Amino acid sequence: MALRDMIDKARRQRKRAESLDKAKKVGVGLGIGAAVGGILGVLFAPKAGKETREDIAQAASEAAKNIRENAEELGEKIQDVVEEGKEKIKKIREKNQTEPESQTEE
Repeated sequence: MALRDMIDKARRQRKRAESLDKAKKVGVGLGIGAAVGGILGVLFAPKAGKETREDIAQAASEAAKNIRENAEELGEKIQDVVEEGKEKIKKIREKNQTEPESQTEE
């Protein structure tokens, strides 16, 4: 039964990692889409060249800031999942190390 539990836990962890990967891709896609949309909106706005260049610089700066913030949040989430996984693996190993001893004593 313990082997089945370990396999189920491994599947759940894999699914969680896949979900996190999908979320990462969506976040990056949204960041890139926002940056491209902002730049295109500025380029097609009826303004003077100097104003347009300033707007492009500001939009690029904001997009870079948003991407950095999203990357930091994602990094923290990944780190949390990794730490949680390490703890679970440690508990499983400890449990597996103590089980054979208790079986041989019986």
